[in-house]
This record gives sequence, C-alpha cells and structure tokens, in this order.
Amino acid sequence: MGRKIEALSGRGWILYLLAGCGLFLWFQRSGIPTVVELRNAWGQERAREQRIQAIREENDHIEESIKELAPEGREVEKLARQELGLAKPGQTVIKIPDKQ
Repeated sequence: MGRKIEALSGRGWILYLLAGCGLFLWFQRSGIPTVVELRNAWGQERAREQRIQAIREENDHIEESIKELAPEGREVEKLARQELGLAKPGQTVIKIPDKQ
C-alpha cells in the first residue's frame, strides 16, 4: 500500500504541473498582458498631456513676446532708441560718449 501512495504522489505532481501550464496559457490568452499594456499606455498618455500643456504655456509666452516686438509694441521702440539712436519726430537725440 505504501508504494501505491508514492505512485499517486508522482502522478499528482504531473497533474499539478499540467494544471499550472493550463492556467498560465489561459492567463496569456485571457488578456492580462493587454491590461498591463493598457495601464502603460495610460501612463504615457498622461505624460504626453503634461508635455502638451507645457508646450502650450511656452507658446503663450512666445506669443506675448511677439506682440511686444510688433511694430506698435514697446520693445521695438525701446530697441530702436537704444541700438539705433532713433527718435520720434520733434525729439532730439543726445549721445554721451562712453568713458574709455
């Protein structure tokens, strides 16, 4: 009777191994990897949305700078006065030489 119990135990391990392989194959085909891929895709989407928001903020800042540099903008006038020594009609430009 002792030998019979040992033989059943050996067969039992084979059955457990086959059942485990069957469960593994079932999980592989059931979509568990798809769930993991979907979770990863959501994380990537969140990261892209944050990047898009950062780019939009940067674009807004650049658009403000462009508006300031437009012909009627204050920055253009400031640069024209400082760099080129230009003045409005009726104004006089006085240049003071740099100390050397």
